[in-house]
Amino acid sequence: MPAASPIDSKLKELPDSPGVYQLKDKRGRVIYIGKALSLKNRVVTYFQSGARYDPRIAQLVKRIADLDWIVVPTELDALMLESSLIRQFKPHYNTMLKDDKSYPYVKITVNEPYPRVMLTRRYLNDKAKYWGPLTSVTQVRSAVRFIANLFQLRTCKLELDGKEFMQKPCLDYHLKLCCGPCANYISRAEYRKLVMSAVDFFNGHYSRVRAELAQRMQQASEERQYENAARYRDLLAAVDKSFGRTRVVGKPGEDLDVVGLARSRDKACVLIMPMRDGRLVGDRKYVLNHRLEDSAESDVLAGFIKLHYANPLNVPPEMVLPHEPQDAELLRQWLGRLRYSAEVDQDTSLGGATDGKQRKSGKRNGDKATAQAEDQAAARRVVFTLPQRGHKRELLAIAMRNAEERLHTVLLGDSGDYVVTAGQRALSEHLQLAEIPRRIEGYDIANIQGKQATGAMVVFIGGRKAPQEYRLFNIRLKDTPDDYAMLRETVSRRLRRLLTDPKWDAQLDLMMIDGGKGQLNCVRQVIEMMLSSPDYSAEQREKLEAIKLCSLAKQEETIYHYGDDSGILELKLPPTDEGLRLLVAARDEAHRYGNAQHQRLRDKAMKLGVLDTIPGLGPIKRGALLAHFGSIKRIREATAEELAEVEGIARHLAEHIRKYLDRDEELEEAKAEIKREMKIRRFRRHNDERDRDGD
Repeated sequence: MPAASPIDSKLKELPDSPGVYQLKDKRGRVIYIGKALSLKNRVVTYFQSGARYDPRIAQLVKRIADLDWIVVPTELDALMLESSLIRQFKPHYNTMLKDDKSYPYVKITVNEPYPRVMLTRRYLNDKAKYWGPLTSVTQVRSAVRFIANLFQLRTCKLELDGKEFMQKPCLDYHLKLCCGPCANYISRAEYRKLVMSAVDFFNGHYSRVRAELAQRMQQASEERQYENAARYRDLLAAVDKSFGRTRVVGKPGEDLDVVGLARSRDKACVLIMPMRDGRLVGDRKYVLNHRLEDSAESDVLAGFIKLHYANPLNVPPEMVLPHEPQDAELLRQWLGRLRYSAEVDQDTSLGGATDGKQRKSGKRNGDKATAQAEDQAAARRVVFTLPQRGHKRELLAIAMRNAEERLHTVLLGDSGDYVVTAGQRALSEHLQLAEIPRRIEGYDIANIQGKQATGAMVVFIGGRKAPQEYRLFNIRLKDTPDDYAMLRETVSRRLRRLLTDPKWDAQLDLMMIDGGKGQLNCVRQVIEMMLSSPDYSAEQREKLEAIKLCSLAKQEETIYHYGDDSGILELKLPPTDEGLRLLVAARDEAHRYGNAQHQRLRDKAMKLGVLDTIPGLGPIKRGALLAHFGSIKRIREATAEELAEVEGIARHLAEHIRKYLDRDEELEEAKAEIKREMKIRRFRRHNDERDRDGD
């Protein structure tokens, strides 16, 4: 930054206090908003020399031309102000909901004498109730129509003040889509009760709604208000029908949000699965733009929480998260305060005005102890849970998987971006890779004593199988049981195609070989031989040098890879590690794919018969052998001298046939021995697992 820059003088004026800072470009547009416990210590980090080499910050700092800040009393106030300003200015480098302006809300105007249900795209501070943002306008319209019909709330635009009424209600009343407050067919108090039930229903408190409706039906029946009792009876039936569609996955009374997160380089997808009273009540998916591609997942998660849960009605008492968000303690306090304010507003707007006024007047009278106690109670109401086991862990896994699927769909056709899974990130960390591996290829060799040898290549892109990229290599070596030679042939043929065939030129990030140190060294030798060959250009050699190698041994799932000093490192990970799971999936898929082709070749050879596979033995001589001996079994039992007695079979051909038949018998014996060993291994593995379960 030049010495004469106006930013230098502003940096010197920064206070050592909590606050929110705004970074602006040369046109005065806000490009990033952040908060800090100390503005002086935080903002200067953007302009230190070390920050230039951080890719997260470098692209942002290049565009900074000015800055402003707002000082607030506490860091919690800074968090609240930061969330508000981000929603207002939508800075380019902050995490934002994609096309945030298009997300609709469901709104109930509880601030009106006769509230109505409606769809809106604007979230206003008008004391109305909002639910959202939701991801589909059709979904919102369906929700508005369903709730309005269920509780017979009005959806019209009439301004009803409770003093003047229409002479006749509209058609909605006759269709039983509205209870007719415009014609004073229902009292304001009764209409308010329906609105309270609708609010509880939207919040997922089905049991509470049902109990309240049952009580009102009983009360109306005892007071001989049979029309009202019939209305509540119909409402109960409709609520029960809707309640029956939800799935019980938790404990009764359990209210929480399960949050799944999937990321690509510059986008993220968050899936929220709300659970109310132990039941899943649907899911919501949101796509985020996060321009700082190397930002930590804790930053992305915190950014989403600030955006989505700024609506107090979205805040649950518990959130199940994949990671701890940045500034977790501050977020808990902020969310608790929002949740508390939502409950107070509900009391004041839906019949509890006296209590709400008493609370507010208590604060105005200086009851600081009461206010502090309320703040502490509110802060304890929101819990961040990072489950390691149990049904919450299972729910989180479902949310994470669905978030990845949604993001894959969003990125279809975008060849420059891809989903980054937890397994890819774990491998990048474990194997000390410079970048997250997008394309991972797994290799395996399938053969029995060198016969019908097949090399299998499977591909995982973005942590998912890419079957269209799978390839098979029929080994061209002689029928000798040399796994290393077969692996060298498979890898060399694949790499030559990588360098010379445009159809195979997709950048290979990580190559995983089924085996141990020997197989890993074998592949390394192939690459080094190609690097030293004069047949390839410097650009082609760069492609080879960019390929990272690892192998996975089957018995203990041990990973081998090369360190910085080119020495082989051994890595043992727990079975639950996401990186290990990804490698095991690639290994097992390569094993399955290669064995399937090997089995096809074996079946084909068996259908041909042993005489069909002997080189130099044509159909006429095969027919002569069968005619002389009568069966394949007798041909196998014949000596070379007996074979030479057949017309047309010379002495040297008879010895060649006898030699080939002997090899085939050895192969069959080897197959039988392998089958016996596999049975013994399965038996031992079964016993070991049973012993572990017993312990």
